[in-house]
Amino acid sequence: MHRKFLIILLLSSLFVAAYVAYKAYLWPFFVQDGQLVTLQLRSHLFAPVKREVTVEVVKTVSSLSRGLSGRTELVSRGGQQVDGLLFVFENEQQQIFWMKEMFFDIDICWLQARRLHGCQIAEAPEDPYQSPATLPTFTSPVAVDLVLETNVGFFDEADFASQFFTK
Repeated sequence: MHRKFLIILLLSSLFVAAYVAYKAYLWPFFVQDGQLVTLQLRSHLFAPVKREVTVEVVKTVSSLSRGLSGRTELVSRGGQQVDGLLFVFENEQQQIFWMKEMFFDIDICWLQARRLHGCQIAEAPEDPYQSPATLPTFTSPVAVDLVLETNVGFFDEADFASQFFTK
């Protein structure tokens, strides 16, 4: 009887540890391109949820290069209202974005180790169809593995105080 209890306790502990790891770190490996997910903004993993953000995941090479191009507002490809597009990259590295065929201004927010490192305003070009060579680029200030595009001003200064995203 004592042995069964220990086995149940061990399996329960492993399940809890796997769940916590998934929520905090592993979920980007399991989400699919185009999937809508709700992220939770917290000050640390076990803190109460400060804010929820519904995003469309952008993960394949073609969707990474397309981004919000051609859209006139921040909606998913399926037409649902979202708070942003979440670009998921396989490796942390400095990321460069442009505003090809963009019709509205956005904030580009840089995330590294699931922490929000700040946002910068990216203004839509006067001519959305101008040559890509003449478009301004926006480069992450540090190596990042996640980039979140949102409406301008979606996050306020209080959101940047070492905030942590979980799924």
